[in-house]
Amino acid sequence: RGDLGDPCAEDFPCTEGYVCRPDTQTCAYAEEGAPCSAPTDCASEMLCVASASACYLGDNGDPCAKPGECGAGFDCLMAFGKCYDGQLGSPCISDAWCGAGLACLDIGELRCAMPAAEGDACGPVWVTFVVCPEGTTCNAGMEPPECAAPGGEGAPCWEDEDCLEGFACTALEQVCAPEEGGQP
Repeated sequence: RGDLGDPCAEDFPCTEGYVCRPDTQTCAYAEEGAPCSAPTDCASEMLCVASASACYLGDNGDPCAKPGECGAGFDCLMAFGKCYDGQLGSPCISDAWCGAGLACLDIGELRCAMPAAEGDACGPVWVTFVVCPEGTTCNAGMEPPECAAPGGEGAPCWEDEDCLEGFACTALEQVCAPEEGGQP
């Protein structure tokens, strides 16, 4: 008693792994990824995603195959088979899929990201989803890190790409210096 589909109430709870759906007064799966064949198989805050035959909240990254298989505030990005909300880090296929101030940018995969300008603060793109403009890097040698064009001799740097061609980032001083064996 207290398994999937069994009647339940406050004084007659479901067994472990199940919750009582208030709308049907029946036991339903409590965990995301649990198998389902009908909406009432899942806890009331979850959806039975038919394309996955499993219960999901319908949040960013949850599977979907058609509109309606994602939670409130999320849409099904059918090209990826995933739910998205158009917010920072969401999967996308064009700028139209992203919220205000964001663009669909390739950061190893297409994601809604914040296009930055030279001088803007930045961090690792896979963490911040801030993308520096072409011709600049996120220079972590600057305090705080910012989008900057590669620098010449004496410019702060974190790695060689923060320096102009012919220069390398020194390990100890974290400044650009002429590469060994020659002039820049």
